[in-house]
Amino acid sequence: MQGEGVSELGLETGYASSGDGTQLLFRWHPATESKGLILIVHGFGEHSGRYLHVMRALNESGYSCFAFDLRGHGRSGGARAFVNRFSDYLDDVDAAIAWARERSPNLPLTLIGHSMGGLTVANWIADRGKEAHSFILSSPAIGVALPVPGWKDALGRVMSRFIPKLAIPTGLDPTLVSRDPAVVSAYTGDRLVLTQATARWYVEFLGAQVNALESAHRVKTSALILQAGADGLVDPEASRRYAGLLGGKDVSFSHHEGLYHELFNEPEQQAIFDEIVAWLDARRA
Repeated sequence: MQGEGVSELGLETGYASSGDGTQLLFRWHPATESKGLILIVHGFGEHSGRYLHVMRALNESGYSCFAFDLRGHGRSGGARAFVNRFSDYLDDVDAAIAWARERSPNLPLTLIGHSMGGLTVANWIADRGKEAHSFILSSPAIGVALPVPGWKDALGRVMSRFIPKLAIPTGLDPTLVSRDPAVVSAYTGDRLVLTQATARWYVEFLGAQVNALESAHRVKTSALILQAGADGLVDPEASRRYAGLLGGKDVSFSHHEGLYHELFNEPEQQAIFDEIVAWLDARRA
């Protein structure tokens, strides 16, 4: 059910402009009688087309869903895997929310962010998120599972200043994405999935991790942190630490033992969707 091959019947697609004019591809799927508005922010190197099944599952449970491709990803504009500042991604979230609000002005807003999308949401919530009713992070990239080799770290930091768009292979092992071989095959065969990052993106990514942890105490918004227990890409303990630093009283940390990084693409995905819907429904009371 993953990828661009999923039918988009019933979805509205098009483009919206971010603050600097960058064109962002969006996907909009409203529920007939909606209980809330959900904005989905995808992870690094991927795109919103990999979340059509997530949108469908949440839509069937009564939630209108909006997803978009971050700049430099998927079918959106911008240099591939590049930002001048991590806040460029926050500007993209602002633009997406403004677009969705034109269609659903009064629904409670929940943001769902996966991996780097989770890091983006964490920073947006802390810096700009007064409008959000709640947020959900899926295996957020608050910390990485394995240390970056010293040479690659040094190269990224130096080239960020002199050749910021220098592309560096990520070295990501696609078999760590999911335990489902079909998901891994679709991921490796997806021509929109990126396998390189830029030097400036790397430095901004590291800074965003620090900011997410340092600003967590300011966040009072209801939060659900979903973490894959067998995550080989992000550090589960960093996610747990972030949850413990959040300043709100309504924070849930959900550890899923044995599951790989992409919880929405694991064989147990329906249980994950059910957990999300139950959590959202409970906060409508």
